[in-house]
Amino acid sequence: MAKSVRVRFAPSPTGHMHVGNLWVAFLSYWSARHQDGEYIVRIEDVDTQRSKPIYAEHILEDLSWLGFTWDEAPTYQSERLDIYERYLQELHSQKRLYPCYCNRARLQEISSAPHQGEANHVYDGYCLTHEPTIGERPPSWRFHMENIKGSFLDIYRGTIDYEIQSCNDDIVLKRWDGMIAYHLAVVIDDYEMGVTEVVRGNDLLPVTGHQIALAQALGFPSLQYGHAPMLVDAEGYRLSKRQQSITIRDLQNQGATPERLWAWFALETGLLTKGDLPLSGHIGLSELLEITIPKKLLKQDTIKLTNFDIMV
Repeated sequence: MAKSVRVRFAPSPTGHMHVGNLWVAFLSYWSARHQDGEYIVRIEDVDTQRSKPIYAEHILEDLSWLGFTWDEAPTYQSERLDIYERYLQELHSQKRLYPCYCNRARLQEISSAPHQGEANHVYDGYCLTHEPTIGERPPSWRFHMENIKGSFLDIYRGTIDYEIQSCNDDIVLKRWDGMIAYHLAVVIDDYEMGVTEVVRGNDLLPVTGHQIALAQALGFPSLQYGHAPMLVDAEGYRLSKRQQSITIRDLQNQGATPERLWAWFALETGLLTKGDLPLSGHIGLSELLEITIPKKLLKQDTIKLTNFDIMV
C-alpha cells in the first residue's frame, strides 16, 4: 500500500505569523487536501534564545481563525531534544561528526574570504584537518560532508542540481552552547513524523542538498520538495517578521475578517483575479481549496505584493 501523503507546516515562533508564513501555510495545506493527505503542524522552537511560547500560541490561534485544521496535535521541537541527541550519537558512531572550536571572529573571517571563485562558503574544514585549538568553551559539532553532485525533482521548479564540497559544506549540527541546529532537527522531524512532502520558500533551496545528504547518512527515505516563490513588497524586499504591519494579528486589528483577508491574499499573490471572486468580494479558505493554482505562478523566484490595504 502506498504511503499516505503527509505535508507539514513548520513555523518558528520568533514573532507573530505574517503574510509570508501564510503563503507557505496555504500552499502546503492546498497540496495536502488535494491529495487527500494529512496536514500536520510543527512548531520549530529549537532556537530557545529567540522562540517564545506566546508566539507559538498565537500562530496556532491565527491558523485556526483563518480556517486551517490539522490532523494531529501540533509537535514542538523543544520537547524532542532527547530524540535529536540519539541521532547525534548515531552520527558519532559513523565517525561523521567532529568537534569545531572556531570562534565567531574566525568564522566571519572565513565567510568573507573568496574561495575557489565563490563569494561565500560555509567552512574551511580547519578543525577536521588540523589539531584543534581547544578554547574555553565546549566545541560545536560539525557533520562531515562527502563530495556530492546530485539532483532532485522539485514539485514547482523541476530538476534542481546541487553540489556539495567536503569540508567546505560541513555544517554544524549542535552548537557549542548545546543548541540543536535547524538542519538536524528538521531532517529528523520530517522522518520521525512520516512527512512525505515539504513545501517551503525558495530561500531554503541552497541548503536542500545539505539536508538530503544528512538524511541519506541517517538512512532516511527521500522526500518531495516544493520551493515556492518568495513574497516581496513593492521595493523587492522579502516579507518578514520585521515588517510588523503585515502580521495576521495586525490585519485583524485593522478589522479584517478571514474571508476579506483571503480575498485580498488571493488577489495579491495571483491565485485569483477579481473576476474569480464571488460577488461579495470575499472568499473563505474552503473555497480557495477548490482552485487550480497556475503552474507558472509557482515557478517564479518572487511574487510582488503592492497593495497592503486589506480594507480596499
